[in-house]
Amino acid sequence: MITWPPSLVPEVAERRCIVFLGAGVSRSSEGRAGKRPPNWPGLLATLAGKMRNHSERLVADQLIKECKYLEAAEVIRADLLGADFAMALHQELSEPNYTPSKLHEAVRSLDLKVTVTTNYDQIYEACCDQGGADKYYNTCMYYQSHLVNDLKSSRRLIVKAHGCLSDPSKAMLTRGEYFRARRDYGNFYDILDALFTTNTILFLGYSLDDPDIRLVLENVHITAPTVSPHYAVVEAGQHSAIKRAIKDSYNVELLEFSKGGYNEVIDAVRQLSDDVAIYRDTH
Repeated sequence: MITWPPSLVPEVAERRCIVFLGAGVSRSSEGRAGKRPPNWPGLLATLAGKMRNHSERLVADQLIKECKYLEAAEVIRADLLGADFAMALHQELSEPNYTPSKLHEAVRSLDLKVTVTTNYDQIYEACCDQGGADKYYNTCMYYQSHLVNDLKSSRRLIVKAHGCLSDPSKAMLTRGEYFRARRDYGNFYDILDALFTTNTILFLGYSLDDPDIRLVLENVHITAPTVSPHYAVVEAGQHSAIKRAIKDSYNVELLEFSKGGYNEVIDAVRQLSDDVAIYRDTH
C-alpha cells in the first residue's frame, strides 16, 4: 500500500510538484478488442518485426531478449525506413483508439501546472481534452521553442520529453537520438534541469531506466543537492541496495505498491487528489 509522505501534499497543492508519466501509465489504458499500449520491449519487438534485413532483425531480437534496449533500438533504426517506423507507431499507439484510464483521470484531477512524459502516445492529452479542458492545456515537444512562454502563462502544460506520435520523425528511440537532441536543443534540457531543481518530481509508471532522464537527475543532484527528494511509485521487490543506490545517485525515494497491485496506484493517486483538494480549500 502506498503511503504518501505528508510533505508531498503541500508540494502538489501549491503546484511545486511535476508528475512524470511513463509507459506504465499508458498501459493502464485499453483500446479496441482489449488491446493495451505496448511497453518498451514490446514496442521494440514490433518495430523489429518491420525490419527489411532478416539477419539484422535476428540481431535486434537477441538484443531485446538480453534487455539491451538501446542497442536494439540502434539496430532497428539503422534498418527501418522512416515511413515504416511512422506507420508502426501509428498502428501500435493510435489506431487501437485507446481510452484514457482511471489513472490518467486521477492524475488530471491533481490539477498541476506541469506534467512531463516520455510517452509518444497522446492518451493523456486526450484525457485533458475531455469536457473542453483543452482550452487550459498546452503541449510542448522537446524541439519546440515555446516552453518558457508556456511556463509563464496561466495554462497547464504537458511536456513531451521524447517527442510525440504527431511527428514520428522526431520521436527519440536511440542513444544517438538522445545525444543529438541534447546537442541541438540544449535550451530544452537547461529548462528541464531547472524544473527538476525547483520542483518535486513524482514518477508514475516509470522505471528510471531512461539514460536521458537519469542524466538530468544526476546533474541536478550533483549541482543542487537538497534534503527534499523526488518520488517514484514502483512495484514492490526492489533490493534494499538498489533502493539506496537510486536515492544516493538521483535523490529519488521509491514508494512501493504490492506486486500486481496496479489498482493500488489508482486509489493512491485519487487519495492524494482528495488530500490536495482539502489542502487547497483550507489554505
